[in-house]
Amino acid sequence: MAATRRSDLPDWMGEGNGAEDIGSLTLSQPGQASRDSEYLNDFPSEPRSRLRWKRCCIFSFVMLSLIGLAIGLTVGITKKNPQQLFSGAMFFTRGGGAKVKVMEITSPAFDDGGACPIKYTADGDDASPPLMWSTPPEGTESLVVIVDDPIARNGKGFTHWLVMNIPVDENELSEGILPSEYLTNDMKEDSTFSQGMNDANIAGYTGPDPPEGGGEHTYYFRIYALGDEIDIDINQASPTRQTLKNAMNEVKHLGHGEVTCTYGRD
Repeated sequence: MAATRRSDLPDWMGEGNGAEDIGSLTLSQPGQASRDSEYLNDFPSEPRSRLRWKRCCIFSFVMLSLIGLAIGLTVGITKKNPQQLFSGAMFFTRGGGAKVKVMEITSPAFDDGGACPIKYTADGDDASPPLMWSTPPEGTESLVVIVDDPIARNGKGFTHWLVMNIPVDENELSEGILPSEYLTNDMKEDSTFSQGMNDANIAGYTGPDPPEGGGEHTYYFRIYALGDEIDIDINQASPTRQTLKNAMNEVKHLGHGEVTCTYGRD
């Protein structure tokens, strides 16, 4: 068999076209090297790929940490004070998002954060304490007073008093307001406000009644200034707190204030 000469090879195997000796079997076609280079450039280098992966992991870790922190804070607040989420919503108005005015509410019967006199508890006369408050913000059409114990019943809370549609020109609730069921028709007609059904199924006030050995409980007396009257038919049934809450969510909140007292049984 005749030996193959370099001159007998095709042009693409000749010198000047990137071909090596036929014996090395490292032949290449024109443009092959550039195409290979372009193909390899389509893939990121290993160090850059690892850097992107690390950045992605760090970003995911930070976001998950922030989400976990937000959930933890929400759960912690709810366990400590389950009514705080509801009351906190009252610090913002509907329509405009501006902060509401902080009102001052006090009682001549006790200091803010002080002990609740026995007279106003289930161990005494179970009478409602006197309350007074500052001038409500401009635009207020009615006032609401809510009294509750957020940690009662293993954190479920207990509503002690609901008073709604208090005229804006009034700045106090007198001591010993009777529940609605004890009011005569004339007294009801003279009344300038209405009372809702508390968690003792009484349309009026029920005083502190904590369990023995459960330590001191804190009782919140809150007032809300609203831009309209509460639209509830009190002649049909005394509204519950949930009914009142739903009605309050339909009107503008202009002001809020609270005062507390404590009571416990050793």
